[in-house]
Order: sequence, then C-alpha cells, then structure tokens
Amino acid sequence: MRYLTRSLITILVLLLAACGGDGATPAAEPPTAEAEQAAATVEANEVVIEEIEAAPADNEEAEPVDPKATTGVEAVASEVPIAPAAEESVNSGPDELPEAVEVAAANPPLPQEISLPPGFRIGYYAENVPNARSMALSPNGTLFVGTRDAGNLYAILDSNQDYVADEVITLAEGMNSPNGVAFRDEALYVAEINRILRFDNIEESLPELPEAVVINADYPSDWPHGWKFIRFGPDGRLYVPVGAPCNVC
Repeated sequence: MRYLTRSLITILVLLLAACGGDGATPAAEPPTAEAEQAAATVEANEVVIEEIEAAPADNEEAEPVDPKATTGVEAVASEVPIAPAAEESVNSGPDELPEAVEVAAANPPLPQEISLPPGFRIGYYAENVPNARSMALSPNGTLFVGTRDAGNLYAILDSNQDYVADEVITLAEGMNSPNGVAFRDEALYVAEINRILRFDNIEESLPELPEAVVINADYPSDWPHGWKFIRFGPDGRLYVPVGAPCNVC
C-alpha cells in the first residue's frame, strides 16, 4: 500500500511538471541576433511610412488652389490688349467708287433715261460720227472708228483728256464698208469687204490719212455678210472673218 501511494504521488508530480506546475506561462527563450535585426528593419520602415504619410499635412492649412491657375497662359493672353483691325483705306464697293469726271457742260442730255449702278455716270463722248460701227483705241488715246454703210473712217481726239471728244476727223470717205479697225505698233489696220489695209504711223499724219499699204486683197467681194470685224490675238496675229454671201446657200 505504501508502495502504491508513493507511485501515485510520483505520477502526480510528473503530470504537474508536464502541465507547467502551477499553470504559469513558461519563460520565453531569449531572442536571437537575426530576430533582433528583423525587428529593427520593421521599425525603421514604419517610421519612414509615417513620415511620408504625414507630409501632406503640412499643406492642409494652405490656401485652396484656384482652378483657373492651371490656365495661366490663357489668362495672360486674355489680358493682352488686342489692337482693333485697321480699317480699309479703299472701299471697293460701288457706293465708294472715286467720283467720275464731270461730263462737259455742253454735253446734251441723252435721248432716253438710262439706269446705272451707284457711282457710274453716262454721257456723250463724241457726236457727229455717222454710222459708227467698230472702234480701236490707240495707247495715246486716239479713237479710230469704222463704218459699215457710210464708207467713212474717223479719228476722234480728246486733247485735254476730259473724257469728252474735242475733235472728230473724217479720214476717208467712200471706202468699201470699212467696218473693222485694229491698232498695233503705231499702225491702223482697216478691213474692207475684199481687202485689209494698213496705215503706218497714222497719228503722226493726222489730220491727214497716210498712204495705205495693202496687206491682203484676195478676200471675196460679196457684200452680204462681207463686212468684217478684226482684232489681234494674244499670239500677235490679226484675225479676219469671212462671212457666207447668203443666209441659205
């Protein structure tokens, strides 16, 4: 019995030792060097994180940012005074055309009223030019006029350049329908029905008509549709038409 009691006491002591005796927590083992280094690294990282997160707090009391500050360039540009557009010195509209030269007082009224756009005027340039048909103006301002039925050739002068003729010269009469006239290189070209004539240096001969130079006399002599309108083209050539001598041939 005594041995049994001693065995039970021994088992009880062993159980108490295995369970920690009086229930106290077993003492922790001292930390190793690796554990101490890891703990220091974690602590340093926590400090850095706290400093970074705390940085915005310095601006919490700053004045709010004006959203217009992001468009500073536009704001500056809008403050620059813009010079007003310069007014056009010349207005090309019909109401602002330069005033036309007054027609001479002796110019008679027109036989009928003619409506014109604003800024335009109309009047006689020359009278007493019977049967006037085609015209050619020289660089010096002499106006040469041909006729179809009258057979006359005219030169009209505006000596004072007031846009009203000062003199009408009858250069020739009885020509064969001198309808077409053209001027080039100081010479007047005249188209009759059957030929083309040239009068060299004609302005130097006025009021007389210089001797004619026959350019071509081989055109048809038929009077119907035989009168001609002539002009120099951009290529420098003189263009002459030939009309059919009838309406239905």
